[in-house]
Amino acid sequence: FEIAKRELKSLFYSPIGWLTLVIFMIHSAMVLMGRIDAYMSFYESRGVDHYPYTFNVFIHPSVGLLRVMASFYYLYIPLLTMGLLSKEYQDGSIKLLFSSPVRTHQITLGKYLAILSYSLLLMAIYVLLYLTVSFFVLETVDHNLILSGIIFSYLIIALYLAIGLFI
Repeated sequence: FEIAKRELKSLFYSPIGWLTLVIFMIHSAMVLMGRIDAYMSFYESRGVDHYPYTFNVFIHPSVGLLRVMASFYYLYIPLLTMGLLSKEYQDGSIKLLFSSPVRTHQITLGKYLAILSYSLLLMAIYVLLYLTVSFFVLETVDHNLILSGIIFSYLIIALYLAIGLFI
């Protein structure tokens, strides 16, 4: 847990952590607003008052927010995982880390826990967008569908982070 805490702090000491978070937030908001605008103008022009926007805006397999953003995780995940072990080698602190009474799998697990907790911030952006849309934009929202989609997105990010840390 000490390794995870140190890694999480180092993510926020570097501009990469903040820059990734800000760009992810702007990108998610732009995709979401584009989806809402497209569906609302499409259905309102046809005189349809009530349509289940939740599925089309957030979860749709080809154009929903969570699916579109999942196709862009390959841009964000390497930014987070590339520096986890390479900066230890660059700073020379990997020798100190290996000489400590901590095993290799504990080092890897600590770094993985740190990056998983950082990715909770990415999911918090989704929750913030979901709450904004449910309170101010859409009248009817399927809360369970969106929350299950956010959990699924977190699991996908966790898988990509594991692969990135392994590589």
